[in-house]
Amino acid sequence: MNGLLIVLIILSSAMTQASCKVFIPVKEFLHAGYTIYFDFETILKNKNMEETNEELKADHTLLANGFELEERYFNYAATNLTINDMYGKSHEYQERVRCLTQLCGVSDFSKSFNKVFRKLLKIHPPCK
Repeated sequence: MNGLLIVLIILSSAMTQASCKVFIPVKEFLHAGYTIYFDFETILKNKNMEETNEELKADHTLLANGFELEERYFNYAATNLTINDMYGKSHEYQERVRCLTQLCGVSDFSKSFNKVFRKLLKIHPPCK
């Protein structure tokens, strides 16, 4: 009986880990000749996910993108973070930071990416 219980625990943990593999195609953002490198290790660990380098083995794809929004008086560094799963379901998180100079700098985008990553940690459900 104990052997069956151990096998069930091992299988359930293997199946749990198997459905939580994430592929991240781009791990950096280039703006005005400067590069922001992303470290998703803490985020993935907190959400019970594991990164994979092979897209075909992934259950989820994580895409991070930044762009500059021009409004009437200020520009904004905006960040869009999308998590797609293999079933076509998509979770999208967006944040923006007002740029204090006329054009957005790499520090503005860094703040925007940090904001959206904190939002992801707070709102996105952990992988089961």
